[in-house]
Amino acid sequence: MKVEAVCKECGKVFVKYSYSRTTRCDTCLARSRPVARGPVNERALQVLMLSARGRNIDRILGVELGADDYVVKTYSPRELTRRLIDVLGHSTSETFLEFSYWQEEGLHVDFEAHRVLVEGVEVQLTATEFKLLAELIRSRGVVLSREDLLDKVWGYRYDGYNRTIDTHVRRLRHKISPYSQWVETVRGVGYRFKT
Repeated sequence: MKVEAVCKECGKVFVKYSYSRTTRCDTCLARSRPVARGPVNERALQVLMLSARGRNIDRILGVELGADDYVVKTYSPRELTRRLIDVLGHSTSETFLEFSYWQEEGLHVDFEAHRVLVEGVEVQLTATEFKLLAELIRSRGVVLSREDLLDKVWGYRYDGYNRTIDTHVRRLRHKISPYSQWVETVRGVGYRFKT
């Protein structure tokens, strides 16, 4: 089991886990043990099981073992978002995107420590570059306009030229190479973080 992210607000843990043909599901056992950065309250941890196994018996077993919901691969991002919102009990998707840690392949971002590792090597980002990367990751899959990014990264009082964002994106891409292609340009609109 690998922890992908921890919600700052409630401590809910998002994990990646694949299991072979076993009789126990370790993902659900995570409810009763420390998972990330100290103990997690058993009632606070919600389990959404993602599985390639779609038989009825697999779904029933997953829920009986403690999963709050069971989603069969392949699923649409919209379905997964809806299921997460239902499991977490929130009315909007934005509230659970405040993670303290995120990783995909060799790119690791620790939001609390303001650290970025690329292939295990720490990369020095400016405060602005870090905020930019954080906003893109938190909104991954969603196109953010230059104006949105200026508001979120620089603040509403920023009066600069909105192409300033392009320079910062270029520098950020250079620093997170070989993952620079994840910061995708949407011509005439803005940027999207896509893994």
